[in-house]
Amino acid sequence: MIIKKSYGIPATAKVLMHVGTTGHYKNTAALIKLLKALGDDVWLLRVGAPFHNEEAILVEQLGVGKRLVHTGKVAGDTLLAAHYRAADLFVFPSFWEGFGWPPLEAMACGTPTITSNTASLPEVAGPNGITFSPQDDEEIARVTDSLLRDPARLAKLGSDGLAWSKNFTWQRSAQQTLRVYEKIGK
Repeated sequence: MIIKKSYGIPATAKVLMHVGTTGHYKNTAALIKLLKALGDDVWLLRVGAPFHNEEAILVEQLGVGKRLVHTGKVAGDTLLAAHYRAADLFVFPSFWEGFGWPPLEAMACGTPTITSNTASLPEVAGPNGITFSPQDDEEIARVTDSLLRDPARLAKLGSDGLAWSKNFTWQRSAQQTLRVYEKIGK
């Protein structure tokens, strides 16, 4: 509630969140179109770089600027985690990612998370994760709207994501890497 209040987001608003840079492969235009599709009670909290010119023009054309908050870079993990927890839903529509840290961070904070069904992102989302085609703006809107209207499903997505995120530890990564090296060395 403090995060929402600090950015002037109404207490009753639903908050979508995105963390990242901009660039074509991040598909941030989909976020802007999503904000338009969902209506006046949904806001977008975006941590990271401001939109490029094309996206800024789209924000203006669609008239969603009043419901869009760019925070810039957030200082420190604790404050970033507070931002994740302030969101009703984390949305990550990238066309491509090498791994996809932001969805994993969101899940580790217990924030319900949906992401593209491309590259590594389905693996990051896990077996109970909800994915969508990043090329299909209508599908992204349908999935998002459906979740925002179903608090029980949203809560389950958050708890499933939190449980799944515990599989991603540095210790486990080191153990798996060591096993690969041992296998190669034989």
